[in-house]
Amino acid sequence: MKGLEAFIRSAVIWGTLTLLFLLIIPLIIIVSGSFNWEYVEPIFSLNVNKMAGSIPTMIAFPYSEVIAFLMIFPLLNRNDRSGVIKKGSIIILSATVLMSLFSFLIIGVLHPLLAQNYTFPLITAIERATVFDFIERLDILAVILFIIGGYFKIAVFTFASINLARESMTRLNQKFLALSILVLTFLFTYPFSKDIAQHLHVGLEIVPALIHLPFGFLLPLLVFIITILKRKKIKH
Repeated sequence: MKGLEAFIRSAVIWGTLTLLFLLIIPLIIIVSGSFNWEYVEPIFSLNVNKMAGSIPTMIAFPYSEVIAFLMIFPLLNRNDRSGVIKKGSIIILSATVLMSLFSFLIIGVLHPLLAQNYTFPLITAIERATVFDFIERLDILAVILFIIGGYFKIAVFTFASINLARESMTRLNQKFLALSILVLTFLFTYPFSKDIAQHLHVGLEIVPALIHLPFGFLLPLLVFIITILKRKKIKH
């Protein structure tokens, strides 16, 4: 309700704290001695079949989530728009490196066969990290990261929904749209909040196939084709 600027200012503050936690966690894991190199060997081995099976989900999630940001970019100032691609690319590359690093650390601490059986393997990996037999129960850092990340992820989707609804229904008040969308979000998500297993089943198996692929790939492709045909018709 306070607008995009207030949200971004809070994101800068919490993003700085998040980055600080992300830099501390690998150091703690390494210093604690809980990392085992033999768990990650051989480093350059590839399971092509496993990689191919995860491609639809891995592509659908990050690409489809970029669509949400496209609803926010038009609200930026002209000076800020010019740096969106450059700065956004740096952020995406940095996040990719961090995610790869943490996957590497999780496997090194838990073992790949054991890591895949945990719902939140990062929390379990940090639980095993004890520094000098004094600093322990550091998994609270990972829990804080999940809470902060979950809040901003939901907020970005909410902003995108509000802006899309406002473009479609210009006469409605923004506060009314915000409250309506939040209430609808709660009502639609409440039936799927029974437990984490149900949440992951819906989020990782049903949503990518029924929502991400149609709205993230097929619909933009259809709009792109229609736009090209319209331009050709105008030229002729």
